[in-house]
Amino acid sequence: MFGERLIVSIASEFIENNREEAEGQKGMGEGSHKQDSERKAFKRLSMKIKKAFPRLPIILLADSLYASEPVMDICWDNGWELPYLV
Repeated sequence: MFGERLIVSIASEFIENNREEAEGQKGMGEGSHKQDSERKAFKRLSMKIKKAFPRLPIILLADSLYASEPVMDICWDNGWELPYLV
């Protein structure tokens, strides 16, 4: 966020199963397929952002889906601030 009304995306990460994962799961039943998820995409995206902008101060604003220990660990390891939960 830049000012009151300007929000700019600095990176994006798609949530999808790649071809390699799909090939590896061909013999599995319908309920056994492992899907990509928002948390997995966050892990990939956080690595990209930290590499591209190592000194950029980040404040994570996310819904409760991201309120998990792995996500918090990534933020703390990168020195990113986490606002207080209300």
